[in-house]
Amino acid sequence: MSNHSLNKFRNLRYTAAAAVIVFAASFAIGGCGSSNYNRSNINGGYDAYNQDGYLGYSNSNPSLPNRQQTRSYGSDSTFVHQVLRPMKGIDNVRLLYNGDRLDVHLKVNKGLSDRQIRKLRMDAQSKIQFNMPRYEVHVLAERSK
Repeated sequence: MSNHSLNKFRNLRYTAAAAVIVFAASFAIGGCGSSNYNRSNINGGYDAYNQDGYLGYSNSNPSLPNRQQTRSYGSDSTFVHQVLRPMKGIDNVRLLYNGDRLDVHLKVNKGLSDRQIRKLRMDAQSKIQFNMPRYEVHVLAERSK
């Protein structure tokens, strides 16, 4: 290898090393810039998520029954009764909540046939499930005594 090509190779190496150093320095200096995060928050100064114990999950799904919310079992019960009110043949409705499961016990008119009771139960099941998607709805229908 001639002396001239050896000097070219060394200059190219120094130029590449200088470019890497400049890039690394600009990257390091850029990381020291200011951020737009609100530092007055209680969770260490960043608005990453609320301190709810669930990494902010409860705010992202406000209709789930596993948290304090504006909807309550009382208001949900009122709504279920409103949904079932227009249906003929229901004498009494009893609701049982267990987390995200809703058991609906219907006492139906004793004059209804077995086929009518099955249809009434399936209609009630579909209406409640459609209107209350956050619950797993189970409907049981039996004749009044």
